[in-house]
Amino acid sequence: WEQRSDLVKPEAVLEAMNALMSQGDIADLPIEDLRRWQRWDMTDKVLDLYGQKSHSIPIVKRAVIRFALCVPNNPKAAEFIKLRRAEDPEKVKDIENLLELEKPVVPDPKKDAPKMIPRCSIR
Repeated sequence: WEQRSDLVKPEAVLEAMNALMSQGDIADLPIEDLRRWQRWDMTDKVLDLYGQKSHSIPIVKRAVIRFALCVPNNPKAAEFIKLRRAEDPEKVKDIENLLELEKPVVPDPKKDAPKMIPRCSIR
């Protein structure tokens, strides 16, 4: 999907993601992929995993929270995060901090401009 999207149909990838998400012990992996791909159309399916007993391991719960924190302008995701903050505000804050670290650093041209190095001449 990421390397050769011309060879793989999006529907087939999403079908595979659904199958993988149904397995509680590895659901964090497809959830993270969906988040990186910004597949916000999968929000309902991802959020619905959070309350399932089969998906109650911490790494899967964390992946669902990470996904929800990244979804733009979605009332269901916003409500989900509001509930998680009420349950464990420190956990949500930690996850937000980790997501912040993943953001690419945009260099400041004024601060990060290369320094002028004087030319040296060897005689």
